[in-house]
Amino acid sequence: MKRRDLLASGLLAAPPLLSRDARAAVGWPVPRLAMIVSAAAGGSIDALIRPLAEGLQGVLGRPVVVDNRGGSGGMLAADYVAKAQPDGGVFLCGGIPHAIIPAIYPRVPYDTERDLTPVTRFAQIAHVIIASPKQPARNLRDFVAWAKAKGGANYGTGGAGTVHHLGAEQFAAATGVPLTAVHYRGSGPAVTDLMAGSIDVMFETMPSALSQIRADNVIPLAVCAARRSPTLPAVPTVAEAGFAPLELTTWYGLFGPKNLPGDLATGLSDAVGEAFRSERLRATYAGLGAEVVTETPAAFAAFFGAEIGRWGLIARRVGARAE
Repeated sequence: MKRRDLLASGLLAAPPLLSRDARAAVGWPVPRLAMIVSAAAGGSIDALIRPLAEGLQGVLGRPVVVDNRGGSGGMLAADYVAKAQPDGGVFLCGGIPHAIIPAIYPRVPYDTERDLTPVTRFAQIAHVIIASPKQPARNLRDFVAWAKAKGGANYGTGGAGTVHHLGAEQFAAATGVPLTAVHYRGSGPAVTDLMAGSIDVMFETMPSALSQIRADNVIPLAVCAARRSPTLPAVPTVAEAGFAPLELTTWYGLFGPKNLPGDLATGLSDAVGEAFRSERLRATYAGLGAEVVTETPAAFAAFFGAEIGRWGLIARRVGARAE
């Protein structure tokens, strides 16, 4: 897409593009970039990376394509990128699952910290507890009371060891409510079963939950964050509902292959920041309940290392293992 088309569409606010001199300083050595997405099309990460890829295309002045390679909890995409040439042409669009993978999979075909080069986070999203309309509760306190009275409830996840799974287990341990996990191959089929009443509750990301909440197909019980979401201002936090605070946030970021040159990592990180100068792009993220996050490769690397440690402890505490 040409610059004038991007400006006319409102996707990029002037002056959004790096100058020719700035692009030359970055020294981008390849004619196009591929964003390898660690999930199938249609999920939260896909909804976020596609508008960002379009914005990056305008900023960098070269095509940015999205390539979905879901499978093995995100390992297939990560392994592909980890072993790609570090020439600036291939990047992983991943996130929190890659901080959890080392703790729950007995064999990982790459070294998470050694073979992936952190570039930047670009978004974070609070989870929302959503319930089936087939069960009687319309708030979190009543749901917990109902689940305890009947001896337990089923909750759906996008797979064993996912943040949905670990977050639900944290909530169950804190409240004493007996919850039984039902693992699916992705959140989509789990949400479908939630609407039908086959499962009772989910701890889902905002983009996946919002359309069903707005259509009254599921019941929002609480937001897993320190404060209410501007996207769901009427929905209380878990703490406001009368329980111990539960902050459950999914984050998304970009990674390069092993040995990615520092100037390319910094160049792409800076380009992401430029893309988010677009009010339209920021509004798109806000509409999905996502908070924009940009940072340097060094800051992201420090954050990622801390996340690997944090989620490793949680996974071991709840005994989570990938199936």
